[in-house]
Amino acid sequence: MKSNKKLGSDFEQEVCRELAQEGYWVHNFANRKNGQPMDIIAVRENIACLIDAKVCSDGVFRTSRIEENQVLSMRRWFQTGNNLAMLWLRLPDETVSVIVLNSEKELDELLGQKTLNEAQIRQLGFGQIIGRKRE
Repeated sequence: MKSNKKLGSDFEQEVCRELAQEGYWVHNFANRKNGQPMDIIAVRENIACLIDAKVCSDGVFRTSRIEENQVLSMRRWFQTGNNLAMLWLRLPDETVSVIVLNSEKELDELLGQKTLNEAQIRQLGFGQIIGRKRE
């Protein structure tokens, strides 16, 4: 059985591969001793987005899993005129729900929820299957 860290790292790599196949320039920030600003940055056609990728093995996302330095990075991201941050959440059935945040206010609203169950994750996000066959 894989550790949570290994599951998370594998999922981050999967997200990077998927975005690269979709034509994005993608960078996965290496896990650093002192933390990282976010898991991934992806850019296409001069539009950049910050991405935090989390595996929700139990179908629940606890917003406390977004580390303090990541929250601070997202805040600064929005304060400097950027408007696109995403949470990619892998659910137990392997579906990935993508929650888009466009402002510091939306970030605060998300953080205020503390936990999201699977139904809430699906309602807030839009579904995407990673590794789907391409036409």
